[in-house]
Amino acid sequence: MSQKSQKPTSAEDGIMDFFQWTQGFSKEGAKAFGACYAATFELMKYVNGIENQFDNPALLATTLLSNVVGNILNFSYLMKQITVAQSAGDMLKIYFYMGRFAYLVLYFQPLAAVPS
Repeated sequence: MSQKSQKPTSAEDGIMDFFQWTQGFSKEGAKAFGACYAATFELMKYVNGIENQFDNPALLATTLLSNVVGNILNFSYLMKQITVAQSAGDMLKIYFYMGRFAYLVLYFQPLAAVPS
């Protein structure tokens, strides 16, 4: 009796590819989901902390606008640096400058109340 080598059919190849893909996705996807969840949770915690520092939404909006206007030159510089890093393909610098940009936007102190 001769034995035939069992060569998988194209359907079997597709199934095996699917299981290999899902195995990789379940490992890396879980890590990515965990990181997104943690980042979202931390952002919401930060936003709640910011809301507690201000008496009303108008004061928050005024402070945020003041922060943006005060940092306009920094934003311009950072955007130029990000553009240069993108053309050079330097991802490390892109992430660094994006982080600095986010820091300038997100972290600000309430304005001092002006006595009337």
